[in-house]
Order: sequence, then C-alpha cells, then structure tokens
Amino acid sequence: MAVETLGPTNDWAYEFLEILGRKVTDVSGDSREVSFLFQRLSVIIQRVNAALFRDTFTLHDDLDL
Repeated sequence: MAVETLGPTNDWAYEFLEILGRKVTDVSGDSREVSFLFQRLSVIIQRVNAALFRDTFTLHDDLDL
C-alpha cells in the first residue's frame, strides 16, 4: 500500500484500513482498534516525513570560509 502525504486517502485504502482494523478488533476485543490503526498510520507518516526532511540538510566538515 502506498500512502500520499499531501493528499486524501482514496476510498479503497480507507475501506481496506477499516476492514483491517475490524479484524484486529475481533482478535483484541477493543472496539477502538480502527481509530488506533489510523492514528498509528498518521504517526508513521509524520516520522518518515521528519526523517526525510532532516536528511535534506548536509553537514560540511571542510568549509572554506
């Protein structure tokens, strides 16, 4: 599954995540699993974006000033 960081989730992906969350709910018994799944996905996207942003900065040890 690919996730766009600057766009909405399409219907198929949303339905897939809901089905996946319901299956986790069936196993765990916690009805909040769908919400938790979306929250975890959101945090993962933010962490990856932060790491990619950080990697755009370069450190130069041999600066000629």
